[in-house]
Amino acid sequence: MKLTKYALIGIMALSTSAAMAKTNFESNSNTQGHPYVGFEIGMGGLNTPDIDANTPASKNAAVSGLNTDEEHQGFGYHVYGGYLFNINNRLSIGPEVGYAMPTDNTYTATVNSLTLPISVIYSPSYIDILASAKLNISPKFSMIAKLGFASVTQKIDVAILGKSQGQETAPEGVIGIAYNVNSNISLTANIDQVFTDGMTKQDYLNPDEFASITTYNVGMTYTL
Repeated sequence: MKLTKYALIGIMALSTSAAMAKTNFESNSNTQGHPYVGFEIGMGGLNTPDIDANTPASKNAAVSGLNTDEEHQGFGYHVYGGYLFNINNRLSIGPEVGYAMPTDNTYTATVNSLTLPISVIYSPSYIDILASAKLNISPKFSMIAKLGFASVTQKIDVAILGKSQGQETAPEGVIGIAYNVNSNISLTANIDQVFTDGMTKQDYLNPDEFASITTYNVGMTYTL
Protein backbone atom coordinates (compact mmCIF):
# COMPACT_ATOMS: atom_id res chain seq x y z
CA MET A 1 0.00 0.00 0.00
CA LYS A 2 1.36 3.40 -1.00
CA LEU A 3 1.90 5.91 1.75
CA THR A 4 0.02 9.14 1.32
CA LYS A 5 1.37 12.61 2.01
CA TYR A 6 -0.09 12.28 5.52
CA ALA A 7 2.05 9.24 6.17
CA LEU A 8 5.13 11.21 5.14
CA ILE A 9 4.18 13.94 7.61
CA GLY A 10 3.90 11.31 10.32
CA ILE A 11 7.27 9.80 9.40
CA MET A 12 8.90 13.23 9.51
CA ALA A 13 7.40 13.90 12.95
CA LEU A 14 8.56 10.51 14.20
CA SER A 15 12.06 10.96 12.75
CA THR A 16 12.38 14.44 14.27
CA SER A 17 11.34 13.13 17.68
CA ALA A 18 13.82 10.27 17.51
CA ALA A 19 16.64 12.53 16.31
CA MET A 20 16.05 15.04 19.12
CA ALA A 21 16.01 12.26 21.68
CA LYS A 22 19.17 10.68 20.26
CA THR A 23 21.05 14.00 20.19
CA ASN A 24 20.15 14.82 23.79
CA PHE A 25 20.94 11.28 24.87
CA GLU A 26 24.41 11.44 23.34
CA SER A 27 25.15 14.88 24.80
CA ASN A 28 24.03 14.03 28.34
CA SER A 29 25.38 10.86 29.90
CA ASN A 30 22.78 11.07 32.68
CA THR A 31 19.90 10.84 30.21
CA GLN A 32 18.18 7.48 30.28
CA GLY A 33 15.28 5.94 28.47
CA HIS A 34 12.70 3.28 29.20
CA PRO A 35 10.45 0.99 27.16
CA TYR A 36 6.75 0.74 27.95
CA VAL A 37 3.60 -1.13 26.95
CA GLY A 38 -0.02 -0.15 27.36
CA PHE A 39 -3.64 -1.14 26.93
CA GLU A 40 -6.75 1.03 26.54
CA ILE A 41 -10.47 0.57 26.16
CA GLY A 42 -12.60 3.26 24.59
CA MET A 43 -15.95 4.47 23.35
CA GLY A 44 -16.55 6.18 20.03
CA GLY A 45 -15.27 4.97 16.69
CA LEU A 46 -16.11 5.68 13.06
CA ASN A 47 -17.81 9.01 12.43
CA THR A 48 -20.21 7.61 9.84
CA PRO A 49 -22.84 10.05 8.53
CA ASP A 50 -26.30 10.51 9.99
CA ILE A 51 -28.38 8.75 7.33
CA ASP A 52 -32.11 8.89 6.64
CA ALA A 53 -34.30 7.02 4.18
CA ASN A 54 -34.09 9.83 1.63
CA THR A 55 -30.31 9.66 1.30
CA PRO A 56 -29.38 8.24 -2.12
CA ALA A 57 -27.16 5.18 -2.28
CA SER A 58 -25.06 6.32 -5.22
CA LYS A 59 -22.60 3.44 -5.05
CA ASN A 60 -25.07 0.61 -4.38
CA ALA A 61 -28.65 0.95 -5.64
CA ALA A 62 -29.72 -2.30 -3.94
CA VAL A 63 -30.01 -0.47 -0.61
CA SER A 64 -32.66 2.23 -0.71
CA GLY A 65 -31.75 3.96 2.56
CA LEU A 66 -30.58 3.69 6.14
CA ASN A 67 -32.53 4.60 9.24
CA THR A 68 -31.21 7.29 11.54
CA ASP A 69 -30.92 4.85 14.46
CA GLU A 70 -27.26 3.96 14.88
CA GLU A 71 -25.91 1.50 17.42
CA HIS A 72 -22.40 1.53 18.86
CA GLN A 73 -21.75 -2.02 19.96
CA GLY A 74 -19.80 -1.86 23.18
CA PHE A 75 -16.15 -0.96 23.62
CA GLY A 76 -13.09 -0.90 21.41
CA TYR A 77 -9.47 -1.42 22.42
CA HIS A 78 -5.95 -0.21 21.66
CA VAL A 79 -2.66 -1.95 22.53
CA TYR A 80 0.68 -0.21 22.10
CA GLY A 81 4.34 -0.16 23.02
CA GLY A 82 7.21 2.27 22.68
CA TYR A 83 10.36 3.77 24.07
CA LEU A 84 10.70 7.16 25.81
CA PHE A 85 13.99 9.03 26.07
CA ASN A 86 14.25 11.31 29.12
CA ILE A 87 15.19 14.70 27.70
CA ASN A 88 15.22 16.21 31.18
CA ASN A 89 13.45 15.72 34.50
CA ARG A 90 10.09 16.80 33.04
CA LEU A 91 10.05 15.85 29.35
CA SER A 92 10.33 12.47 27.63
CA ILE A 93 9.87 11.77 23.91
CA GLY A 94 10.16 8.76 21.65
CA PRO A 95 8.53 6.43 19.10
CA GLU A 96 5.43 4.27 19.63
CA VAL A 97 3.61 1.61 17.62
CA GLY A 98 0.16 0.17 18.28
CA TYR A 99 -2.92 -1.66 17.05
CA ALA A 100 -6.49 -0.46 17.59
CA MET A 101 -9.93 -1.93 16.98
CA PRO A 102 -12.67 0.63 17.76
CA THR A 103 -16.28 -0.47 18.16
CA ASP A 104 -18.47 -1.30 15.16
CA ASN A 105 -21.27 0.95 13.91
CA THR A 106 -24.54 -0.83 12.99
CA TYR A 107 -27.49 0.56 11.03
CA THR A 108 -30.82 -0.91 9.94
CA ALA A 109 -31.60 -0.69 6.22
CA THR A 110 -34.27 -1.63 3.67
CA VAL A 111 -33.78 -3.40 0.35
CA ASN A 112 -35.39 -2.00 -2.83
CA SER A 113 -37.84 0.04 -0.70
CA LEU A 114 -39.28 -3.09 0.91
CA THR A 115 -39.87 -3.47 4.64
CA LEU A 116 -37.42 -6.34 5.00
CA PRO A 117 -34.86 -5.13 7.55
CA ILE A 118 -31.18 -5.87 7.05
CA SER A 119 -28.05 -4.75 8.86
CA VAL A 120 -25.22 -2.57 7.64
CA ILE A 121 -22.09 -2.86 9.80
CA TYR A 122 -19.02 -0.64 9.64
CA SER A 123 -15.90 -2.18 11.25
CA PRO A 124 -12.64 -0.21 11.65
CA SER A 125 -9.13 -1.22 12.72
CA TYR A 126 -5.73 0.40 12.33
CA ILE A 127 -2.01 0.10 12.97
CA ASP A 128 -0.36 3.33 14.05
CA ILE A 129 3.18 4.74 14.29
CA LEU A 130 3.45 7.79 16.50
CA ALA A 131 5.92 10.22 17.99
CA SER A 132 5.03 10.35 21.70
CA ALA A 133 5.77 13.03 24.30
CA LYS A 134 5.18 12.92 28.06
CA LEU A 135 5.42 16.10 30.15
CA ASN A 136 5.48 15.73 33.94
CA ILE A 137 3.50 18.57 35.48
CA SER A 138 3.75 17.18 39.04
CA PRO A 139 5.11 14.03 40.69
CA LYS A 140 1.77 12.29 40.10
CA PHE A 141 0.33 13.86 36.93
CA SER A 142 1.64 14.06 33.37
CA MET A 143 0.35 15.36 30.05
CA ILE A 144 0.62 13.12 26.98
CA ALA A 145 0.68 14.12 23.30
CA LYS A 146 1.20 11.88 20.28
CA LEU A 147 1.41 12.60 16.55
CA GLY A 148 1.93 10.32 13.57
CA PHE A 149 -0.12 8.27 11.17
CA ALA A 150 -2.43 5.27 11.09
CA SER A 151 -2.98 2.61 8.43
CA VAL A 152 -6.75 2.19 8.57
CA THR A 153 -8.76 -0.84 7.44
CA GLN A 154 -12.48 -0.15 7.04
CA LYS A 155 -14.92 -3.02 6.43
CA ILE A 156 -18.54 -2.59 5.34
CA ASP A 157 -20.78 -5.64 5.74
CA VAL A 158 -24.24 -5.38 4.18
CA ALA A 159 -26.42 -8.40 4.95
CA ILE A 160 -27.39 -10.39 1.80
CA LEU A 161 -25.24 -8.09 -0.36
CA GLY A 162 -21.82 -9.05 0.99
CA LYS A 163 -18.70 -7.42 2.37
CA SER A 164 -16.34 -4.76 1.06
CA GLN A 165 -13.07 -3.48 2.46
CA GLY A 166 -10.72 -0.56 1.92
CA GLN A 167 -7.45 0.76 3.35
CA GLU A 168 -6.12 4.26 3.78
CA THR A 169 -3.23 5.96 5.56
CA ALA A 170 -4.20 9.07 7.52
CA PRO A 171 -2.68 11.39 10.17
CA GLU A 172 -3.44 10.68 13.81
CA GLY A 173 -3.24 12.80 16.94
CA VAL A 174 -3.68 11.95 20.63
CA ILE A 175 -3.88 14.21 23.67
CA GLY A 176 -4.44 13.09 27.25
CA ILE A 177 -3.31 12.88 30.86
CA ALA A 178 -1.67 10.23 33.02
CA TYR A 179 -1.80 9.56 36.75
CA ASN A 180 1.47 8.02 37.88
CA VAL A 181 0.60 5.37 40.48
CA ASN A 182 4.28 4.53 40.93
CA SER A 183 7.47 4.41 38.86
CA ASN A 184 6.09 1.55 36.74
CA ILE A 185 2.30 2.00 36.45
CA SER A 186 0.35 4.95 35.04
CA LEU A 187 -3.40 5.27 34.56
CA THR A 188 -4.27 7.15 31.38
CA ALA A 189 -7.19 8.99 29.74
CA ASN A 190 -7.08 10.50 26.26
CA ILE A 191 -8.84 11.54 23.08
CA ASP A 192 -7.59 9.86 19.89
CA GLN A 193 -8.43 11.20 16.43
CA VAL A 194 -7.61 9.68 13.01
CA PHE A 195 -8.03 12.42 10.39
CA THR A 196 -9.34 10.79 7.20
CA ASP A 197 -11.15 12.90 4.59
CA GLY A 198 -14.49 11.71 6.00
CA MET A 199 -17.46 9.74 4.65
CA THR A 200 -20.21 11.58 2.78
CA LYS A 201 -23.92 10.78 2.89
CA GLN A 202 -23.92 10.07 -0.82
CA ASP A 203 -21.15 7.47 -0.56
CA TYR A 204 -21.92 5.71 2.70
CA LEU A 205 -21.60 2.27 1.05
CA ASN A 206 -18.43 3.08 -0.89
CA PRO A 207 -15.42 1.25 0.65
CA ASP A 208 -13.13 3.96 -0.77
CA GLU A 209 -14.83 6.61 1.38
CA PHE A 210 -13.27 6.53 4.86
CA ALA A 211 -14.99 7.86 7.95
CA SER A 212 -12.79 9.65 10.46
CA ILE A 213 -12.26 7.90 13.81
CA THR A 214 -12.69 9.50 17.22
CA THR A 215 -12.26 7.50 20.44
CA TYR A 216 -12.32 8.42 24.13
CA ASN A 217 -10.05 6.04 26.01
CA VAL A 218 -8.98 5.01 29.50
CA GLY A 219 -6.24 2.53 30.20
CA MET A 220 -2.94 1.67 31.83
CA THR A 221 0.70 1.98 30.81
CA TYR A 222 3.42 -0.18 32.31
CA THR A 223 7.01 1.04 32.19
CA LEU A 224 9.53 -1.80 31.97
